[in-house]
Amino acid sequence: MYRYMKERQSDVERESMKMKCNKSQMVTLTMWKIFMALVLLLAQALVMPVTLAHQHSMSGGGGGGGGGTGAATGHNGEVSMGMGMGMGMGMGLGMGLGAVGSGLGKDAHVKTKDIDAVEGKSVSLPCPIAEPLHDVYMVLWFRDNAGIPLYSFDVRDNMAIEQPRHWSAPEVFGSRAKFHFDSQPATLEIKDIKRHDQGIYRCRVDFRTAQTQSFRFNLSVIILPEQPLILDRWGRQLNGTQLGPKQEGDDIVITCRVVGGRPQPQVRWLVNGLLVDNQNEHNSGDVIENRLLWPSVQRNDLNSVFTCQALNTQLDKPKEKSFILDMHLKPLTVKILDPPSSMIADRRYEVTCESSGSRPNAIITWYKGKRQLRRTKDDISKNSTRSELSFVPTTDDDGKSITCRAENPNVNGLYLETMWKLNVVYPPLVTLRLGSTLTPDDIKEGDDVYFECHVQSNPQWRKLLWLHNGIHLEHNTSARVIRSNQSLVLQKITKHYAGNYACSAINDEGETVSNQLPLRVKYTPVCKHADRVILIGASKDETVEVVCEIQADPPPRTFRWKFNNSGETLDVSSERFSVNGSRSILKYTPVTDQDYGTLSCWAANEVGTQQQPCLFQVVLAALPNGVSNCSIFNRTELSVDIQCVQGYDGGLPQIFVLEMFSTRTGITS
Repeated sequence: MYRYMKERQSDVERESMKMKCNKSQMVTLTMWKIFMALVLLLAQALVMPVTLAHQHSMSGGGGGGGGGTGAATGHNGEVSMGMGMGMGMGMGLGMGLGAVGSGLGKDAHVKTKDIDAVEGKSVSLPCPIAEPLHDVYMVLWFRDNAGIPLYSFDVRDNMAIEQPRHWSAPEVFGSRAKFHFDSQPATLEIKDIKRHDQGIYRCRVDFRTAQTQSFRFNLSVIILPEQPLILDRWGRQLNGTQLGPKQEGDDIVITCRVVGGRPQPQVRWLVNGLLVDNQNEHNSGDVIENRLLWPSVQRNDLNSVFTCQALNTQLDKPKEKSFILDMHLKPLTVKILDPPSSMIADRRYEVTCESSGSRPNAIITWYKGKRQLRRTKDDISKNSTRSELSFVPTTDDDGKSITCRAENPNVNGLYLETMWKLNVVYPPLVTLRLGSTLTPDDIKEGDDVYFECHVQSNPQWRKLLWLHNGIHLEHNTSARVIRSNQSLVLQKITKHYAGNYACSAINDEGETVSNQLPLRVKYTPVCKHADRVILIGASKDETVEVVCEIQADPPPRTFRWKFNNSGETLDVSSERFSVNGSRSILKYTPVTDQDYGTLSCWAANEVGTQQQPCLFQVVLAALPNGVSNCSIFNRTELSVDIQCVQGYDGGLPQIFVLEMFSTRTGITS
């Protein structure tokens, strides 16, 4: 300050030297020097400790209206220096001293402007300078009611206009503050705002010739709240960025807890950027909470962003914490893709089932009835699951259903399934059965018999055939053979109906012959050669064997023989013949002419006794007759077939002999 006043005195003296040296001017100059000396002494006494401590020069306050130089104590004791031109030392000194303490009243009417700043950020306090910079003397910044400036901008030296002097109190802002005089308006920028920087600030601009200007600011420092904490319904802190996973219908109950902040922050919930809840409550101390209830989440809530915001100013972004909703979702669709309309039995097929809408992807299982089919191959993509089933349908699968089931194991008890009814085509499956009321081992001649042909086929059979020993049976009412749909009826059967029966069914896939079913017809014994009488030639006292062969089912139990000639009929005792199955052999020896005649043979079984006996004519043995009607067949260079009609054998077995005579060589063979 002292240096400042000395500089001001030097300026005045230089100006005074330019005045004309008349007597009155010399008197005035002398009085002015005396006044300046008094002012210097007074200023040095008042502010020398301060100016020496800060190495700082303060600009002058308002001077006396009549002239002279005065030192005045301004706002809250701040020192201001002014200079003016007066007519005399007494008037100048009076005006100067009269200005002491007048600064406080002068700035009392300055309007205070509210400015907010965020702790840790920067703020600019405007200080408009209405005059050109070369008219500015100093710019001083004060806080609250302090009389000592905390920042000065000094341009008193005309040579320093391009490079003005800046000074910032190190115990207040230090390097954090910088006055920008070249901006519009000029501003004091304060970096890294501290919470203790809050207060009333005043900017005072001293001009070289114009009146001093002052500007007041109420700086409020906003303290941001801490980062929000998110708690679940049980009070446990949620970490990460994922909420859930949840299932459809679940409720979301989460609490946002925020600590600190000045002024008290507003805690609010946003879902996908839209405000849904701003009803926060004060918990304890400086803790604010907002409890969000989001009931019954649905599928379209998947990936929704739940954001808690804590904000107490528009000067900075809100403190926030966001979570993305994850959900376990049941499948929406399940479909078997292009299943074949029909399949051929015993051929392998591949069928694909697709499901979509599940999160995570659905698991697909295949079932035939209640049995799971495991020959599958799965393909999982982002939005769907495909499963390929490989299987070989059988004839038994026709009409059954294949089920494709899609389920999410994370979703309790919920699954989708679709069914596909199989249409398996195959040649007929044919089974022949004897009528259910018949006993196979109790069928005899004269009974009625029927067969049932069971056919399973897809497509339906279109033709049914019956076979007896491989020969087709046609419908013949007179022969008592009746066909009716899938049944065959044989009325009053004889032993000729015995044999193997089968049925055959035909459809578009082929023909199938059923199993061979043997039919046993029991009947009484009959002669094997029932159509003729067998001649037996025998000489007297010659023993011949007479063989009686019969046909019967079941085999005969007993045989009996009789001899009959023109005069009598005699039973042959059992000692004279033997029985071997269906044959009985009688040893017979004619002794006299009366022993030649007819032998009769009967057999009996469980069905009955033979009705027509087997007949044997015993005659006196004679020479056989020659053959007749010989014919040649199949003649080749190496062989020939010759057939002749035999003649009477003379009652004995005969042997035929063929002789060949060569006309070329004359040799008989």
